[in-house]
Amino acid sequence: MAARLDKETSKLHLHLYTEDVEFIDQTFCREGIRTVGRSKTIRLIVHAYCQQLKRKAHAKSIPFDPSIAELLDRE
Repeated sequence: MAARLDKETSKLHLHLYTEDVEFIDQTFCREGIRTVGRSKTIRLIVHAYCQQLKRKAHAKSIPFDPSIAELLDRE
């Protein structure tokens, strides 16, 4: 299976709460997405979450501008 994926994978044995797995199944079924393999669904969810964390970590802060403080003081 790993040979068919575009990136290297690692096997992981984990225990998930049954209610969470049922929720994932129900959510994807409502969206019309057939969950043939739960591992693919969970892999995509974790990957999307990690991408979001990476974007957050690499976000650049906005430099402080005194004109912003003036606008806030007016309100």
